[in-house]
Amino acid sequence: MRVYPPLLLLVILCANLFVSAGAWAAEPAAMPDAQVLVNPQNPIPAYLEPQHLMSVSSFARANNNVYLREDAAQALKAMLAALKQAGVKDTVYINSGYRNFVRQGELYAAKVSSYRKQGYAETQARAMAARWVLPAGESEHQTGLAVDISTAGVSYELIDSFAKTAAGKWLHEHCVEYGFIVRYTAAKEEFTSVASEPWHFRYVGSDHAVYMREHDLCLEEYHALLIEQRQLLFVNSSGGNRAVYYSTGDISANLPGTVLSVSIARRHSDEYIITMSPPPVPLFDTLGHWGEQYIRSLYELRLINGYPDGSFRPNAPVSRGEFVTMFSRLPLPVFAEEKVPLAVAEEQYTPPDDTAPQYSTQNEVNTENKAGLPPYPDIDESKYYYQPLTLCFRATLVQPMLVYDVQPQLFQPEKALLRREAALMMAALMTSENFHPSAYQAYYDVSPDARVLYQAVDMLTKRGIFQGDGLGLFYPEREISRAEISAIFIRLLDALQNEEPPTVDAPTEDIEQEETGAPVTDNDADNGSIKN
Repeated sequence: MRVYPPLLLLVILCANLFVSAGAWAAEPAAMPDAQVLVNPQNPIPAYLEPQHLMSVSSFARANNNVYLREDAAQALKAMLAALKQAGVKDTVYINSGYRNFVRQGELYAAKVSSYRKQGYAETQARAMAARWVLPAGESEHQTGLAVDISTAGVSYELIDSFAKTAAGKWLHEHCVEYGFIVRYTAAKEEFTSVASEPWHFRYVGSDHAVYMREHDLCLEEYHALLIEQRQLLFVNSSGGNRAVYYSTGDISANLPGTVLSVSIARRHSDEYIITMSPPPVPLFDTLGHWGEQYIRSLYELRLINGYPDGSFRPNAPVSRGEFVTMFSRLPLPVFAEEKVPLAVAEEQYTPPDDTAPQYSTQNEVNTENKAGLPPYPDIDESKYYYQPLTLCFRATLVQPMLVYDVQPQLFQPEKALLRREAALMMAALMTSENFHPSAYQAYYDVSPDARVLYQAVDMLTKRGIFQGDGLGLFYPEREISRAEISAIFIRLLDALQNEEPPTVDAPTEDIEQEETGAPVTDNDADNGSIKN
């Protein structure tokens, strides 16, 4: 048996890999779509090559054999035409576009070699090279969505001064209109791990590019935001509503509206970015959701109104301000004298300045209580929640909500509501007559030592208003979603119509959970005023 030296063995293995890549090139695999994230943490394999490549030489001066994926090439063509129409005289030159795995590896190896010749150790040379030329599989040039642009003003070189040329300035300002972003900037190097490359443009689609520009996000940050929020709702530059979902699996067939694009988010995952044009119906993102029936019931009763963009965001946490607003609209005797209008103030709550007056003693709080107005120094009379909060405060429903807070004198209207807080408020509505506490502890995580909370949860569970997880847990510190609170409100109204509480002594159903594949929503209300 022949024994190969280690270095020769490595060469043979690499050669086999390149041959394999060439074999796949004959029948290219479908590339991930325009929003795919490619970086050292999210590489793509050697065999993955884009379909429908288009030469850019037909509409621009370019290096030999520069190709882009067709959608990116068409967008580049439109952008360069607009550049010319804007009167920019600087000649644009396309240095590079799509590169296959092998070519990218060659460029990286050459960069490493140049640093080695300067005396740097191998490990250091590789790290330094990766700031300028990413290793094979880690460069988005392999997707056919990235393009390097230069001009005659900098002798067609890829250098920082490109950004100061007439063409560079125009492209940086207008590229998002055509779906491109400046992929690597000095301000975002901590997220990208790549040094500033003002010549490197990446196609992601205009809706996404404009959103990233408006919110100062690089592609890594945009993905992180989508993972956190699960859904973004915004109005695009043409005035159209957009809903962008981040999901496990392609759930586009189950989402409301028209599918605009479906993109693999990261190559080695089953995660997708789905861009939709929402349907022109109220609360469009509740269609097919597990809580749709409850939410629609409240909507038909004119108790909720949704957000101005037509969404409800059923999986977003309900804030304290939203909760008291929705709560005060319920047809309850305690609110009979005053009604909260469905249309409320559109402004959002802004945290107070650190110098705002604070209540330092309980006596001061009690003095304000006598006036019948909420005593909390962090609320604003002009905000949507103020009138509802005043009604709840006068009905003595809001104070128990804050018993466990470190600073009980603060209301914190934008803070997410917890299950225990909602239970304490709702229990204040229930009569304790003919109510018999359970003979055993219904939930392991609600101790009888917390007497007020224990009795509240016990009472609400017996009446079927609150439910545990079926395994004896209530999760008092868990945030409540907008869909879950809608279901609880419906059950509360049903329970208050009954003269006698049900005889059930233990929870029988699970806490409301998102169904797999159900539309997901963000927990941020910065793109529309809260109206419920």
